[in-house]
Amino acid sequence: MDGRLFQQAHTVVIRTADGYPVTVHAEPTHVPGLAVVPAVRSDGVYTGGWQLLHTASGRTVGGELDHPDLARLLAAELAKGPLHSCDWTLPSAPRHRYAEHVLHTAEAFATRQEDRRRRLAAAM
Repeated sequence: MDGRLFQQAHTVVIRTADGYPVTVHAEPTHVPGLAVVPAVRSDGVYTGGWQLLHTASGRTVGGELDHPDLARLLAAELAKGPLHSCDWTLPSAPRHRYAEHVLHTAEAFATRQEDRRRRLAAAM
């Protein structure tokens, strides 16, 4: 695990993809209302990945990422552009009004992650 993860950690309840509530440690980002959390299955087992959490709703933003720094970068990206004035502390923050931008930004991070995986595999 990243040594910085638990320096400012608190616990939150997240909802897994199948809707189960799981309590995990969360690290706040520089964007109020968004936190970095470990990716977990519905049985609470850590998958080895990381996610960005919208703390007010308990829902993750984007998919699973390889490193907590990627989740921090995703939070920073979501604070730019059309979302710069978004209040992520609200329960329904940009879920509806900015859903397309959130999806596009998260997909771009997934693409970067895949490119990184390919480069690492080619280097081996």
